[in-house]
This record gives sequence, structure tokens and C-alpha cells, in this order.
Amino acid sequence: MTPQPSPHLRPGDLVAVCATSSPSDSEKLTSGLSILSKRYRISTDSLLDHRKQEYLAGTDEQRAEALMRALADPDVRAIFMTRGGYGALRIVDALDATILRRDPKPLCGFSDGTVLLNWWLQQGVVSIHGPVTTQLSRLSPQALQHLWRLLEDPDYRPSYRPVADETAGPPHPNTDEDEGVDHCCAGRLWGGNLATLTTMLGSPLARPLSGGAILVLEDVAEPAYRLDRMITQMHRGGCLEETRWAALGSFSAPAGAAPTESNLSTPNLAGVIANRLDDFGIPTTSGFPWGHGSRNRAIPLGVTAEWNDQALLVTSGAVQ
Repeated sequence: MTPQPSPHLRPGDLVAVCATSSPSDSEKLTSGLSILSKRYRISTDSLLDHRKQEYLAGTDEQRAEALMRALADPDVRAIFMTRGGYGALRIVDALDATILRRDPKPLCGFSDGTVLLNWWLQQGVVSIHGPVTTQLSRLSPQALQHLWRLLEDPDYRPSYRPVADETAGPPHPNTDEDEGVDHCCAGRLWGGNLATLTTMLGSPLARPLSGGAILVLEDVAEPAYRLDRMITQMHRGGCLEETRWAALGSFSAPAGAAPTESNLSTPNLAGVIANRLDDFGIPTTSGFPWGHGSRNRAIPLGVTAEWNDQALLVTSGAVQ
């Protein structure tokens, strides 16, 4: 099923904030809600403020029901995750796809939200790999304006360029040494958090988009050998078969990790990903401004895009 854009938002529309995974820091959540409220009206009917164990924002039933209330409410025009963490994988089977298909609306989130972003794609709806609510107050005005345009402007076609980042390392083009090779390619964007993607292997959620795909990746607190293992696992699981090129965001090793723990004494863990993907014939470029680092520029998934060796250009709208 080819993902289609949802109807665009307007300033003042109602958006829902849902705790689909782990509980949030109350101060960061309040700051994020303040940012959202300056642009949209906010529904907190689906906002859970209690914990189930230390890592879940409510029971599975409560979190699934909260998300379904937001999906079923015709006045809600978009959904924002409160934060990532863990828990989306536990509720995805309880979601009713017919409601989303009947009234499509964009979901914005990342990290553990990778599960839901790709569930959106499997139901034929474009999703947005972007900041969670607790992250909004740390974004630049330019990053916020970019997010609003993705949600509101059907004609917006953003481009993304690799930049130096403290967690991504320097921009890293992984290309053939032959100067004459053309590395331009086009496809539909998919992916998200690498560790979360591997938890979805064996299910339809990890199935790549057909007709050629561009893989968007990021991760946090993972040593080099685990990154290598996850890419190998994705290859063996068959979900890289349609991937023509990969765009890598920020990656970071666990705090205090030593070189003996296979971190290769370098901050450029994206290079580990690039080298492993190269083994499977997939060219990459790293240093893109999304992930758990200091930047998290929203990028729509399910849309068409092309890479021309200088920038990743989105060629179809995130909304309509």
C-alpha cells in the first residue's frame, strides 16, 4: 500500500498529545505543551500522567485506548508523542487500522515511536519522524518553523544536507572510489531508530516500501558492535532488499564506553553503519540533522525523495 499524505493542518487546529511509550519528565512535557499551544489547540484527554512499572506510561490497555481516542476524534488533526523510551511495540496490535484509514492524520515522533511511524506507513498514511513533545522546547525557531510547514503546507518540499554533529561525526559519504559512479537515487523514505527497527523484524512493520526505498536511520547509546549486529540482522531478515541508499543521522555510544568495548575510539559511529551497509551494496551518507543529538529536524516517512550527492530533496508532500 503506497502511503498517502493526510489533510494539512491550520494554525489553531486541535492536536492530541499521547503517551504511547514511557513516562515523561513533567518539566520538559510542560515546556513542550507550551510550545504546541502557541500554534495549535491541544487535547490532553489522551495524556497519561501515571506509571505502570518504571518504564511505561500506563498499562498497555490504557496507552492503546488513549491513542485510539485521538485517532477516532474527528476534531483532532494530528498526534504528537510525548516521548520515546519503550512501549509502542506492546500496543500496536491493539490499534484499529480502519479508523486511521477512514480519517488519516499525521503522527509526529521518533525513537520508540519508530514502531508507530511504520505502522502508519503500513496502513497507507505518511508519518513524520520528528521531535517528541518533551523535545520541542530545545529546538531552534527554524526547526519549529520547518515542522509547522511540514504539517501545514502541501507544497512544502524541504531539503536536508549533511552537517557536522557531535554525535554523528563529520559528514561521511560512503561511495565507490571510482569517480565516474553516479550515486543519485530516488525512492520512498522509511526507517527510524535502528534498534527499534530490529525489534520489528519478522513482522509486517519491518517490511520495506516497495519500488525502491531510502532508509533513514539514527540511534543513541549503542556501541559499534551492536550497530554492526543490527544492520547485519536487518540484512538477514530481508528488509534491506528494496533499499537503494541510506541517510544516517546522529549516533552515540553508551556513556563511559571504552575503546575495548568496540567503539573503535571514534565518535563517528555512523561510519560503522556506513561500512556495514557498503558490504551489502547500499551507499550511505551520514551527518544528517535528526536523532537524539542536538538537532532533530523533522522528516516525513512514506514520501518520495531523491539524493543528488549534495542534498536529500523531498519530492512529494507530507500533507495534502
